Amino acid sequence: IYVGGEVAHPGAFPLLPGMTVLQAISTAGGFCEYANIKKVVLVRRDACGVAHSETLNLKTALTHPDNGQDVALVAHDLLVVTPKKVKDTNLWVRHYMQNMMPVPFEPYMVIPP
Repeated sequence: IYVGGEVAHPGAFPLLPGMTVLQAISTAGGFCEYANIKKVVLVRRDACGVAHSETLNLKTALTHPDNGQDVALVAHDLLVVTPKKVKDTNLWVRHYMQNMMPVPFEPYMVIPP
């Protein structure tokens, strides 16, 4: 299986019997700071090789494990953990304010990494 996006260690991982989406994300080091756990995309190819995607709400899966969001994976599945919108905002502030100012930004204002 493949896990990418906002996880600590994206990459390819062996599929273990009965492995679920949350177990695969844990194998990839867990969610990053800006992970949108309400929008995790599962991409799976059918027998003809056509890719189909489904958006999973893993926040619900964490509180209600039997709701069907933490699905079992099959070989060659791709999981993409999407970023929260706040990540885009923080990157914009860091680029246009912190990096472009002609005076030192710190110690007056600090933006977390």
